[in-house]
Amino acid sequence: MMRRSRRIEDKALKKALLARTTNEDALISTLHDEILAMIFEIGTNDNLAGPDWTFACSVSHVCSHWRTIALALPRIWTKTWCMKCVDEDALDPDILEGQYLEEEIHRLSVFLARSKSLPVEIHIQHLHEQDLDGASGAIFVQLICNHIEHCSHLGINEGDAPGMLTLMTHISRHPTPMLRSIELRLHTRYWTDAKALASISSLPALSQAPHLTSAQLAETEYLPFLISSHSIARITSLRIRRDRNHTDMAISSIRECFMAMKELVDLELDINPFPPLNLPIMLPSVRSLKLKCGDVQSFCGPFVTNLGIAHYCGPLEDEEAKIRAQFPHVQHLVLPGEPIGNLEFNQLACSFPAVTRITCPFDFFTDDGRAHPIELIYNAITNAKDSAGNLVMGWPKLQTITFFTHDDDDYRPLYALGWYNKISVLRRAGHPIRKLMMYNPFDDRFVLPDDPREASVNQANYGAISDLRELVEVEFHKMHHLKGVIPFVESGLHGDIWNRWNDDELFWAACAMFEE
Repeated sequence: MMRRSRRIEDKALKKALLARTTNEDALISTLHDEILAMIFEIGTNDNLAGPDWTFACSVSHVCSHWRTIALALPRIWTKTWCMKCVDEDALDPDILEGQYLEEEIHRLSVFLARSKSLPVEIHIQHLHEQDLDGASGAIFVQLICNHIEHCSHLGINEGDAPGMLTLMTHISRHPTPMLRSIELRLHTRYWTDAKALASISSLPALSQAPHLTSAQLAETEYLPFLISSHSIARITSLRIRRDRNHTDMAISSIRECFMAMKELVDLELDINPFPPLNLPIMLPSVRSLKLKCGDVQSFCGPFVTNLGIAHYCGPLEDEEAKIRAQFPHVQHLVLPGEPIGNLEFNQLACSFPAVTRITCPFDFFTDDGRAHPIELIYNAITNAKDSAGNLVMGWPKLQTITFFTHDDDDYRPLYALGWYNKISVLRRAGHPIRKLMMYNPFDDRFVLPDDPREASVNQANYGAISDLRELVEVEFHKMHHLKGVIPFVESGLHGDIWNRWNDDELFWAACAMFEE
């Protein structure tokens, strides 16, 4: 019995010794502290980091040695979150309406303290009015205000209007010399709450934010915020989402705002269409423009090169020349896949003749059913007419067509043989089309399915791709690799659920591909 007990103790001792020496022979154990510190700081830039996983916490819990190094690096603690539930889909309404847990506020406080005076990102999710009540609410407000002076990004998302208004009022009383971007967004349940929206109409601006260059405002009264902001002239990237009717006074204020934004480069507007305007709204410096309202006629962008249109409302035939004059330099047209047909494509070809690149979904739903964009583009090129009604070659400068898919989990046949026929005709006619870019899953899915009919189509596609490469360059791409190239894509879209790919990112990533 004694021998058996001793054997058990010996095994336990050996197991403990093995656990302590597991990494002694690992290559990483030989790295100098300076090298480890550099690796930790590089890891902080990982776009996958979010409230449910932070690189700083991971490396600081490996061992005491790594923890010592991590605690001595303020930079790896500069991305902070405060939220009530990581999984948005599993968010219980009772949790949403309750206050922040004490440990959540403590975690935020620890991260902010460890960041020292370095620029920090502060992401606040599910902020409600009751979160700011009582002693715990006062502590939370004071915590944010104590660190707002070295905040580089402020995001208040998925909460209610009174809570956002209260916190922003406190923040506006403090200087924000390091703030470069701000995002304010209400929870979807409050978008149609007139009382809640009215309470945020007086949202205060940040009067002491000299470096503010990016703003994303969703379901907030954006005009008072922009008009009263002293930083409006320095904003380079602006996204506005607001479902509202535009009065004459509001349209006048919008004109003044955009005229005052001398450095605005990237603009996205997801707002209600404007009533007919005698004079279009000038966008004097914008280079990349995305319109979800679809009324292209309401704007004039003399320097816009990237244009995204979510809901295209084609102009009347006598207005196509007017559109060409308002957007004379559009080279990259991005279409997110709303129902569109031959007529709309023909109008696009006449309205934006200088286009060199088109980015669009794998297929469109038209009045005649599903159609591949190659067919629609082919028809627009071959059926274009000049002002005298004579047939001309449409989109004479078009060189590249990029396809993406909204649902890459489904098997989609390429029908590359049909593409080959259309492109062959265009090439023989002297059209300069030279490149096709497709979403990468197509490249990975040349696997013969069980259905023999699909197998034959797939085999034909495989051969047709080889034939296509004799006519044009064919390239497969992964658009998520382009995150971080331009604004709004940089951190997985701060206001949306982390790591969710959507139309907004597709547009800005497509713009980045064009710039390359």
